[in-house]
Amino acid sequence: HAAARGWVTANPLNPKTLPEVVHSDETEADKFLTREEAQAIISRMAKNHQVPAQLMLGTGMRPAEMRALTVGDVYLDASQPVVRITKAIRQDREKGERLGPPKSRRSVRSLGIPPSLIAALKPHVDGRKGSEYLFPGKSGEWIPASTFTQAFARGVKLATEAELLTKKPGPYSLRHTHASLMIDAGMDMYKLSRHMGHATQKITEDTYVHLYPDAQYEAANFAAIALGDTKALTA
Repeated sequence: HAAARGWVTANPLNPKTLPEVVHSDETEADKFLTREEAQAIISRMAKNHQVPAQLMLGTGMRPAEMRALTVGDVYLDASQPVVRITKAIRQDREKGERLGPPKSRRSVRSLGIPPSLIAALKPHVDGRKGSEYLFPGKSGEWIPASTFTQAFARGVKLATEAELLTKKPGPYSLRHTHASLMIDAGMDMYKLSRHMGHATQKITEDTYVHLYPDAQYEAANFAAIALGDTKALTA
């Protein structure tokens, strides 16, 4: 109403300003890979995409955060090597891809780098300017989303052909798989929420609570009691 009468200079409901909806065939089961399934995919991706994929699996960062990383965001010589997340590649229909802030205020965070990744990251850091993109595309800027997605899809295809995979995951599954591995290792919900950079803990709970063994144990115990099972589980 206000836009039509010239009272405001932009229409907040203009569909051109909204990100394009991306539909995926990925199911809930496809989101979570085993460590072996993830490695089967990554090892079959093009060489220049393997380290970015390993970094996503090892830290749980979002694809848009990985693509926005610069050399200065990586601290390999610290007592605890970390990668600093301060930006992400944002997209809208009108402006296309652009560099911007992460998804939420809590998405600004430091992520510990697993020791197994340090050697792989050194060639991407040593002798380079801090302002350069860590994983540049052909133009020297960030990797296009379509390029990384196609590389991941190729890895999925080859892993499937090798009969090492029956799921149909997308690149975001590396982040979900990382979260599931952290849960298996004993990370609690609050710490996982901060680690993943979720805006609220509720987002973490809605996404991953079904993976927590205690939740499954309690549900099974309550079900046993409700069904009159005299052999209900005990703590």
